[in-house]
Amino acid sequence: MLDDDPERAAKVLSHVEKANEIEIQLKTYNIYGEEAVREHSNIPEDDWECYKKEVRASNNAKNPWFITHCHFKRRTEIDPCLLLKNMQDIIEDYKPEGVEIKRVPGGNYCLIIDPVDAHIGGMVHDNSETLQDQIDRYVASVVYMLQKTEHILLDEIVYVLGNDLFHINADKPETRKGTPQETIGIPHEVNREILKMCIDVVYMLKQRCRKLHVMSVPGNHDFHNVCWLSLALTCKFSDDENIIIDSGIDERKYYSFGCTAFVFAHKIMKRQDRLSVIMFQEMLDLGIITDEIKYYEAHGGHFHVASQRDYPSATTNQMITQRILGSLTGQQRYSKDAFGLKSREAHGLLYSRDSGIEQQLIFRA
Repeated sequence: MLDDDPERAAKVLSHVEKANEIEIQLKTYNIYGEEAVREHSNIPEDDWECYKKEVRASNNAKNPWFITHCHFKRRTEIDPCLLLKNMQDIIEDYKPEGVEIKRVPGGNYCLIIDPVDAHIGGMVHDNSETLQDQIDRYVASVVYMLQKTEHILLDEIVYVLGNDLFHINADKPETRKGTPQETIGIPHEVNREILKMCIDVVYMLKQRCRKLHVMSVPGNHDFHNVCWLSLALTCKFSDDENIIIDSGIDERKYYSFGCTAFVFAHKIMKRQDRLSVIMFQEMLDLGIITDEIKYYEAHGGHFHVASQRDYPSATTNQMITQRILGSLTGQQRYSKDAFGLKSREAHGLLYSRDSGIEQQLIFRA
């Protein structure tokens, strides 16, 4: 798997072992994933789970090198397939009343809906919200995007699923790394309600576009929940060829529409030069970069505050637009002093096939 050329051979920069964790940094001259780190350092997949992976790049456009930084922890009894089995009745029987998936003629526009950092199931500082309040706010943000574009014939909709949609991981009141969380409701019941909510959203979105793309982007809170949720939706809508669900667990997901190429991730790295090297390399590997592409965008969440920045690529003459999207839970849900209802927002973006971004939509709760 790794490069056989001695001059470009992989090199371990650090290997730190604790009681139940292993942290490894591997330097290579091509982008390799978690599997390569496991192979090089003999980390068995059955015993160790990779709960965090980062790829950093040098700022050398001609001969870039990459550092893959993996954090492993000893596996616990979290089985996404078991969680999926517990949702079988919803997958088989649940559907919103009076709604049928219909065929929609294609248009010239794409709508991206990405309500990041919803943290559904999390307790706010004053315990003033119910689970239904949080679900209603999420659904209202999607309805708002559709209402604002109801006069436009949409060819495709991209629904970004995850990005800390759940406040917890699996059915335990903690994040993927094990940090305890304050929650509302019983985790298993919260998960069931979120699945039904997402099924409602998929039905709703498919009424408005020829093709619907559902892209799972795991967050730092909800990795395993996004795994089983995307698999559940894959099972639910497997008979419709115009609903495409990307259930992979890669930290970055890629997509293109017309003249614009996108990368979606939960946490966009702060070093934009490194992001651009990784982004363009992975796009080349996936065959996304074509002569038609004029614009490049990176979308993320995690920081709970919206921002936008344009910067030049480290490898080409192209500009990259980085969009950090605002949070449905406000700028800082964990701080009583900073918590503010006016800061809650969700973002949608409308793109033309020929000219790139046309409109940015902001739902405020």
